[in-house]
Amino acid sequence: MEQAQVDSKYYPVGHTHVLRFRAHAGDMAEIVNSRPFVKRAWVSFWNGNLYWGDRKDSPVRNPRENPFFGRDVSSVPLYQGERAPPNWFTPNDWIDPNVYVLKERWGRSKKWHTRVIVYNKDIAEAYLIDYLPRH
Repeated sequence: MEQAQVDSKYYPVGHTHVLRFRAHAGDMAEIVNSRPFVKRAWVSFWNGNLYWGDRKDSPVRNPRENPFFGRDVSSVPLYQGERAPPNWFTPNDWIDPNVYVLKERWGRSKKWHTRVIVYNKDIAEAYLIDYLPRH
């Protein structure tokens, strides 16, 4: 990959931006340490949503079958309905990527502005997923 790749989607419940970019270990450390990102154990793209969790033994391909769903597993909508992801969005092909999540309250609402970084150190590439719910 030579250039960063970007995709955006607006939904009635909010909008998402997905960025795939090159990042070496030093760059990634600087990005992750710039805000209070929390390291998570796994990530999976399934049925239009990006899921992540804290338990390594959580099922990865179908997170909803996880007995800890709702406690250990969180998600954001990415490609819902008829909208297919771009061909460059392939986080499930990455073996054991590093996952970092930043959740901040969105305005005065009880909704969360969520950012997820999925980093593959072997190929020095990362995704930044930014999900912003509507007020």
